[in-house]
Amino acid sequence: MVFAYGQSSICQHYKLPRFGTEIEVEMRVFWNEKTKMLKLSIPTLDGNNKYLGQVAYGVEELPCNGDEAVAQKWVAVVSEKRNFALTCINDGIYGSDFSADGLRLTLLRSAAYSSAAASPDDDPFVPQDRFSSRMDQGERVFRFWFNGAGVAERLSRIDREALVKNEKPFALSFYPSGDGTKPKPLAVLSDNVVQITAIKQAENNNDLIIRLFEPTGRERTTILSLPFIRKKINISLGGFEIKTFRINPGTGKYNEVDLLERNIFKPRLRKMKNDR
Repeated sequence: MVFAYGQSSICQHYKLPRFGTEIEVEMRVFWNEKTKMLKLSIPTLDGNNKYLGQVAYGVEELPCNGDEAVAQKWVAVVSEKRNFALTCINDGIYGSDFSADGLRLTLLRSAAYSSAAASPDDDPFVPQDRFSSRMDQGERVFRFWFNGAGVAERLSRIDREALVKNEKPFALSFYPSGDGTKPKPLAVLSDNVVQITAIKQAENNNDLIIRLFEPTGRERTTILSLPFIRKKINISLGGFEIKTFRINPGTGKYNEVDLLERNIFKPRLRKMKNDR
């Protein structure tokens, strides 16, 4: 579909899946307006809804009164009464607002880069007798992925889905022959909600550092399998908990460390002799 406004236009594509319920919306915007904000509006059902958004290693409840809010890779409109959640994954925007009128995603804001008041009593203004550069001009491309289902189902899947959409694998110019033995996976989780957020070499030796994150706010258990050394580790995580493990690839020994890769010493309780 093609839309026009003033000196601007939008070419919008809707991509419907053969299987599943996720709808992708791709917007190619040619924006030439001045001092205008562009939003994508999605009507939602009236009712006592909550508005949630992804923040760093967590989920935050956002305002429902139309105030501009900030989130990361996804937002969700949740109706606990209807047991329904509408989720939206983005590929690079941060602003949005939600109210009884629906969900509105902030795309562009074509303000001038700066302006100044002639005196302390005047309002700031942009001079009209010269060229003033504006932000967010020209061609922009946005992609959004919408999906809906029961609250528990949607909120358990959305964080990993957003991770896949936003952190695509690197493409390398490499042509393996296909000979030899297929390598085993480096790390596999038994749980489809818990995430591996980092795999790296330790800062001070050749140990392997693996960091896990629970994204839903609920306690979970998972098994971290390391097929290349035939090792399995049973792990329990609290809601939104981050855990980091140091693994010796040679011996298979492991221990939990903090974010600075220092060993975590858990206190041991000892029975004390009563001298009375």
